[in-house]
Amino acid sequence: LGRNTSQVTASTTLSPQLDRVSKGKESQAEAAPLPTKMNVASLPVGATALPVESLVRVKTSKPDQTVEPRKKFVMGDLCFAKWDQDGVWYNARVDKDCMERGVEVTFIDYDNSDFVQRGNIVWRKEDLPEDATVDLGPEMFGIGDDVVAQWEEDGVWYNAKVLRQEEGGYSVLFTDYENIAFAEASQIFKEVADIPEGEVLDIHLQLLSEDVVHVKVEEETYDGK
Repeated sequence: LGRNTSQVTASTTLSPQLDRVSKGKESQAEAAPLPTKMNVASLPVGATALPVESLVRVKTSKPDQTVEPRKKFVMGDLCFAKWDQDGVWYNARVDKDCMERGVEVTFIDYDNSDFVQRGNIVWRKEDLPEDATVDLGPEMFGIGDDVVAQWEEDGVWYNAKVLRQEEGGYSVLFTDYENIAFAEASQIFKEVADIPEGEVLDIHLQLLSEDVVHVKVEEETYDGK
């Protein structure tokens, strides 16, 4: 038929070689995976390669939301402050927050000022350390003290709790009625027995006063025996 057999032989001879070269390139492409780990050999001497997972965590980690916000020390706020010189806690008033230097306070019972550390300031009597040495000054009351106080509006004496010290007196909470008022220093006593005779007492104090009198009578009777 006039077919050139030498060309057919040549084409059949070259085809397998081309096929092997093509398959070789494909297998090399499949055998070369993408890099997923750091090349430890390329790191500087002494460096340590971190796992990929830890790098991801570092990038996606969020700030700690449990960090306590910095406390504010506002000028005029009343507090308890420990003086470094003697380690005693005193009634104090915040004068200025001096940042790294500390907080400048005035020890109101003695009218002198000094710098104290933030950790040596508390706002309530209940927050004082259990082993704290406290000086509330001459005939002074501390924040949170249970007292008896006279309400200016009606002249009656009630159970009360000291909220804060103010100029010339205290802001108190009348505990049996949950209302707040100002009471002068002369209108507050520690015990119901300290109230002068003839004063008008609230019903709750009357009951308390009767208990006190009853106890005193029993003590006098016992002493008489």
